[in-house]
Amino acid sequence: VDNASTDDTAAAARRLWPAGAPARLRVISEPRPGQTFARLRGRDDSCYGVITFLDDDNWASPSFLRTVAEIMETRPEVAVCGGHSDAVCEVPPPSWFATYSFAYAVGPNGEPDKDFAGPRMRLWGAGMSVRRAAWDGIVRAGFRPLLPGRQGRALGSGDDSELCHALRLAGWTLWYDPRLRIQHYIPAGRLRWSY
Repeated sequence: VDNASTDDTAAAARRLWPAGAPARLRVISEPRPGQTFARLRGRDDSCYGVITFLDDDNWASPSFLRTVAEIMETRPEVAVCGGHSDAVCEVPPPSWFATYSFAYAVGPNGEPDKDFAGPRMRLWGAGMSVRRAAWDGIVRAGFRPLLPGRQGRALGSGDDSELCHALRLAGWTLWYDPRLRIQHYIPAGRLRWSY
């Protein structure tokens, strides 16, 4: 989803997508800036039963999609699954990074093979996979997201938590599996305390 980009992202994606790739590239435009709007557009234009969020700074492990499919096929109660995120920093991370890595969606995202219950009840949007039927169900029941997520340089967040909470309240299970691994690229500018 090209979310109101101004840097020729869509053309670059089309140019760089490998010829003969096992999956074709389809670029969808969403002119309203905000991660929530991009994800909603992806949901509306999707054609499969599971939707995975991989952002422009995420790299999924080779077995990622196979593992998502296995979880969703064998656990029909699961609405959302997510896993472990490893930081790939452009420069050596500062001393405080380990303490605040969760704010960068880095590290383990839960306890293996357990439903998320209690106050945490969320998985990071980076590398999150959502069962389409579960998401459609809460939308039909009236769920409308309030948080726009990241919008350009604005660092708003919580849209992933909002979706997880809504699904959990509707009776669905959130599932963490450490086999679901992504790498999360963090540029030097995001590793400054001022950021």
